[in-house]
Amino acid sequence: MASSLSKFVLKIMETILVATDFSKPGNSAVEYAAHLARFLNTKLVIVHAFKLPLGGYNIEAPLDTVSEMRRSAENSLELIRDQLLHNSYDFGIEIHADLGRTIEVIKDVADKYNADLVVMGMTGEAGKIKQHVIGNTALNAANELVLPVLIISEHVTYQPIHHICLAAELQGIEESTLIYSARDVAQMFNATLEIVTVESADKTRKGRSPETYSFIDKKLKDLKHRQVMIHEEDRLLALEYYFKFHETDLVIVNPKKHSFFQELFGDSVTKHLAFHIRVPLLILK
Repeated sequence: MASSLSKFVLKIMETILVATDFSKPGNSAVEYAAHLARFLNTKLVIVHAFKLPLGGYNIEAPLDTVSEMRRSAENSLELIRDQLLHNSYDFGIEIHADLGRTIEVIKDVADKYNADLVVMGMTGEAGKIKQHVIGNTALNAANELVLPVLIISEHVTYQPIHHICLAAELQGIEESTLIYSARDVAQMFNATLEIVTVESADKTRKGRSPETYSFIDKKLKDLKHRQVMIHEEDRLLALEYYFKFHETDLVIVNPKKHSFFQELFGDSVTKHLAFHIRVPLLILK
């Protein structure tokens, strides 16, 4: 498998992997991934991880039981593939079902197909249980997978990507590859890129020097872009308001380089964002 950002930096996208559990959010993620694969002219791999009854995944389970469950999952995946083909998604579509934990199955299939991007829906049960679970699988994927992960909440429907927001801290950005990666993603879609930073009004201005702004402008000189600084104590409130009232088709965050990710995707914040904004979240490593 390629390193997590190499193919983004080279602006090459060949294979998109999307995971579904056949729930409404999972199938919405498949639909979004199909649109994306068609736009980028890439192969699409649809994967489902199944477990034995009562939540088990024992690899020593009776072979006939595992085989039956695999056939059932593959039949469901074939129905999804047939529907996509019926909708004239005329690109390569592969399906894969396997026994195991979701993240482990995704890792194995991503390796097998040399995937460049993983797309996942946020799923869970109704009510408060859903709001507790909805970010967990996506968070685990973001933490454990080395590939970029695109998170699609159940409220998201596909829209052409014209406006991208990079939610980032500016401190130390000169030493990271984040600007380059975000630039390449924006160029991939011929989109406008906004670098959005939220800070309290009295926070020290370290990392917000004119040199930092100049550095960003220089690296993005061939791309339509702008830098946005929001003064607000409540980052969640600021971002929710910004995404609601400013045209945004994709939000990029980077968990490794910026502690901002931990705040943005902490349990309560993830739940709130998932249910109150309708924006895909691209997590770069």
